[in-house]
Amino acid sequence: LAGGLLLAGLVLALGRNAARRARAQEDLDRIFTLSPDMITVADFEGRLTRVNPAVERILGHTEEESLSRPYLDLVHPDDRERTVSEAAAIMEGQPTLSFENRLMAKDGSYRAFEWTAAPVVEQRLMYGVARDVTERRRAETEVERLAQEQAALRRVATLVAEGAPATEVFDAVSAEMEA
Repeated sequence: LAGGLLLAGLVLALGRNAARRARAQEDLDRIFTLSPDMITVADFEGRLTRVNPAVERILGHTEEESLSRPYLDLVHPDDRERTVSEAAAIMEGQPTLSFENRLMAKDGSYRAFEWTAAPVVEQRLMYGVARDVTERRRAETEVERLAQEQAALRRVATLVAEGAPATEVFDAVSAEMEA
């Protein structure tokens, strides 16, 4: 009788633990699915093993397409060396708080991402969250272009205000337009 009660208690405890784990997995899956940022899991061999729906929404690649090739295939050629270096550091157990690279969308364009990543070395996995910063980078580039344009206009206006000869002003305008 005592053995039967002990066995019943053990089965009950295991059942409760399994139910708790199932609820925790459901919560994790819900967060994974709802995030507007890309969430990825990659193995140490260079392949994505899981991606959330934001990957398809942002890049256009289906989950199957994302999982079917090495993730470096999506990285902009100019960013591959840095990405490999960052992945190597993660594989050694160093989390990444902020890392940027560009990934190719299904239409062939590139989008800029800011990554946060953490390793689970014993499972040979790295977990990453990527925020799309493409529009922010475009806006920063446009602000910089406008600032350079304004500086060029100020330089020419200064020459005019100082009464510089017309040929000097035209030469300055020509030089500014070439820059």
